[in-house]
Amino acid sequence: MSPTVISEEDVKNYESLKGKEGGIPDQGSGYIPLAGDVKYKDLNGDGKIDEKDVRDIGYPMYPLYSMGINMGFSYKGFDLSMTWSGAFKTSRMLSSTYLEPFGHSNNFSLMKYMVDDAWTPEKGNSAKAPALSFRSKGHNYMSSDLWLRNASYLRLKNIELGYSLPRSVTQKLHVSSLRVSLSGYNLLTFDKLKVCDPETNPNGTAYPMIKILNFGLRIGI
Repeated sequence: MSPTVISEEDVKNYESLKGKEGGIPDQGSGYIPLAGDVKYKDLNGDGKIDEKDVRDIGYPMYPLYSMGINMGFSYKGFDLSMTWSGAFKTSRMLSSTYLEPFGHSNNFSLMKYMVDDAWTPEKGNSAKAPALSFRSKGHNYMSSDLWLRNASYLRLKNIELGYSLPRSVTQKLHVSSLRVSLSGYNLLTFDKLKVCDPETNPNGTAYPMIKILNFGLRIGI
């Protein structure tokens, strides 16, 4: 979603229009506006932004629905098996490294999407995030639907393709059986989160899911 932001015109008129009908909601005590800051919506219509404007948003971190599918088949020595897993109606609120540019203490790295999405005068209302600023962090990065993400996903958890040599070949090799296989884990994920793995906590402290490829050789003596 695109945020509603404080415009340069709003900055000029903030003190005279804040809290007034048809003006700009009072964004909080001591707030000094900057162009590109988040403009929070006055949900109860009292002209100011406070705890009375807080609402339940999104779905739980733990999904309301989850699923798993196992399937496989074999044909003329070949065998294929796979497991799919998924979770639906679940949300993630971005936090920490994934939320604040340079981190809370301003000594972390800056994610590329933070720069790409940030408001600039040229982007205007097409921006997906507020302007990069050290001064307005406490205001811009409060929990809101701007930072809420759909964490539903469908993932190929594992897949394995194998081939067992026919007995006519294994007899010549003086073994009872021989099977070669190629397997993979977490190779494919369909999701809308993009920023981080949908199965991890989006705070930058969890080790991400890794993709694994294995080659196998099983010999029966």
